[in-house]
Parts: sequence; C-alpha cells; structure tokens
Amino acid sequence: MKQTFAILGILFVGIMFILVSFTKEFETQEKHHPSASTVLDKKDAATQEKELRHEDIISLTKEFMDILIQESGENYKVKGFQTEEQILKELDKITTRQVAEAYVPYYYEEKTDGLYIVPTETPPWFIPKNSYEMKQVSDVQTKITQHNRTELDGDYTIEIEFTHQKNWKITNVIYR
Repeated sequence: MKQTFAILGILFVGIMFILVSFTKEFETQEKHHPSASTVLDKKDAATQEKELRHEDIISLTKEFMDILIQESGENYKVKGFQTEEQILKELDKITTRQVAEAYVPYYYEEKTDGLYIVPTETPPWFIPKNSYEMKQVSDVQTKITQHNRTELDGDYTIEIEFTHQKNWKITNVIYR
C-alpha cells in the first residue's frame, strides 16, 4: 500500500513537472512568436486608437476655438500671446499649419508692441449640440459634415477633415 502511494506521489510530481515545463515553454514561445490572436488583439487596439470618436470631435473643435479666440485687454491687445507665430505653434498641436494660417492672419494683427485682435465675429463653426454626418475617408482620415443655421451666419455647412498623425488633428475645413 505504501508503495502504491509512493508511486502515485512520484507520478503526480512528474506530471506536475511536465505541465509546468510545458507552460513555461509555451509562454516563452508566445513572447518570441505571438499567436495570431495576440497579433489581432494588438491590431484591434491600434484600430480603436485611430477611430475618431464623438469626444475627439468635440474636444478638438472646442480647443481650436479656445486657442483662436484669445482674451484681450485695452484696444483689443491680446493678453496670452505676443505674436501670430505663438498662436500658430499652439494650434499646431491640434491642426495643420495650413488650416491655422487660414484663420490666424484674418483674426489678428501683429504690431511692434504686441498682438491685436481684429474686431469681427467668430467664424461659423462646429456646433456640438447639432447632429452631423461622419464619413471614414481612409484608415487614418475621417470627414464630418454639419448643416447649421445661426442668427448671425444664417444657413451654412461646415466640413471638417480629421487625420490621425500619432493623434487626431484637424487637417481641413471647408464651408459650403
């Protein structure tokens, strides 16, 4: 009887040793040669990162206007920036230089003593509470179209193109 328990004990330890060895070998192989499911999981995560979400649209369009419309003091002198280039660099974080340059020179005048806002209305822009259509142009590019009506601007359509370049950026704005 004691011999039977001893043999069963040895068999149990041997089986456990084989299972542990096999598991460690599988983990080592997985690290060096990921399975198809691991590769797909990583690809899915990258795709989700590149998927433009409603929150991204709201955040980027709001931040664009927050940077474009600066607080000013006496005679419309801007408080937060001294040059157009400073505003352009701040906008570079969320948009292309080409898009930023379509707005900044129109709304600002740079003088020897600082930067001044040109007194005018803000541009017709994305309205977060209004509906919009979203079209995936490519794996890294999405365009939204929004039809709006405001008292100041009347009817207008704005198309904003977003491109994923490490993060989402506004890459084109068209009014219709």
